[in-house]
Amino acid sequence: MQSSIIAIILAAATGTIAAPANIHARCDPAPAPGTVPPPAPGSATPPKAPTTPATANYILPNAMAVHNVNNNANKPSTQILTTKKGNTETSTLVSFQVPSTATGTCKTHINVGALGGADKIGGSQTVRIFRTLLTNIPATPTGNQRNIELGQLRFDAAAKGFAFEKGSVQPTIQTFPCPAGKTIQWEIVAVGDSDEIIVGQDFTSSGAGVPNGIYIEY
Repeated sequence: MQSSIIAIILAAATGTIAAPANIHARCDPAPAPGTVPPPAPGSATPPKAPTTPATANYILPNAMAVHNVNNNANKPSTQILTTKKGNTETSTLVSFQVPSTATGTCKTHINVGALGGADKIGGSQTVRIFRTLLTNIPATPTGNQRNIELGQLRFDAAAKGFAFEKGSVQPTIQTFPCPAGKTIQWEIVAVGDSDEIIVGQDFTSSGAGVPNGIYIEY
């Protein structure tokens, strides 16, 4: 028995786990079923069984660019950079490749996990998301081809993220049927005379916690 245990320990010590080079969707699986530990001596109430978290799948952007409203130029970006100050304005173009396995209902989120650090929120703290007619953001050096509005979100400091609200239109991407196997492109636009939305974007994700920036959950 002792030699078997030693062999198992040595095998585990020499093993490696290679992370995927590129992840566009992530699943947080529920933990393996466990047993309830026995009550501590003198304890009248036994501990509760561990809570099983809901399974979550995240679709992360496959491309992002900052659109300069003033000169119409697009520049690849690793952050949401949607700002407006005086006559200067930028918006953020983002693309998602929805997996063919994404079925059911999709939900749009913008998470701000580094507020006070790299992430900055100011001004109206509000954005509108539009559909764009662009089909290949990385290969489009100019233009945004803004189409219909899909929803408005305002920053919620307590939640460290953005929440949908009733703006000029009823939100259609707060929850929506997952377009499995499709590529979708959006534009994140500033609202009001002064707005500053700077949020670092995660393009790969693994382990616990939600991604930073914009993502789609299904």
